[in-house]
Amino acid sequence: MSYSNPNQPASSSSAYAAGQTEDPSKISGMMNKASGAIKENLGHVFGAKEMEQRGASQRAMGDAEYDAARQKAAAAGVSKQAEGAYKEGYGNTAGQPTTAASGSAERLAGEAQERLNK
Repeated sequence: MSYSNPNQPASSSSAYAAGQTEDPSKISGMMNKASGAIKENLGHVFGAKEMEQRGASQRAMGDAEYDAARQKAAAAGVSKQAEGAYKEGYGNTAGQPTTAASGSAERLAGEAQERLNK
């Protein structure tokens, strides 16, 4: 869902503006990046400077949104690792192998999620 925030300054091409979407999305970021690149190139080919500039801006915003989504997913992976490590430690200490195994699996999933999004 896109909306504009009157209290937010005009969107910057170098950073993801919080007012652009409620939640950054890798898919939306990639779509904006591709669409912006197409507009930028068409504007360049046909000499339409305004279209070229809007395309460059949209491409940059797509890059920023994609990066923000990756950072958010990496942070969620770190959180999952911590929760899994806690469960694993508790399970080992309390003599509950099922809890320990579940925690270990969650910790490993969090590590993978963080690695994929760095």
